[in-house]
Amino acid sequence: MLITIEAAKAHLQMDHNDADAEITQLATEASLLVLDYLKKPAIEWQDEAGLPINVPGPVSVAVKLVLGEIFKNREAAADPLSLSVVRLLDRLREPTFA
Repeated sequence: MLITIEAAKAHLQMDHNDADAEITQLATEASLLVLDYLKKPAIEWQDEAGLPINVPGPVSVAVKLVLGEIFKNREAAADPLSLSVVRLLDRLREPTFA
């Protein structure tokens, strides 16, 4: 996960622990979506315990935006990588060559 459970809960404005397991799962999925878009391994921004370290600001903001989208639209088929997320991440993305 590229953000802590505390950061995820703060972004979702959750102040109780009832949904911690679900929020952790969704934050992990949001992190994986961002990493997949960037074409980067998770270990680049995680310590040995899997906790986030030195995550660039645009990446953590993008994870929070994706998390918010998949939390709000859990049943929808909408693309969680909005234009805002893509713009935040494009300068950090590994280029793709055809």
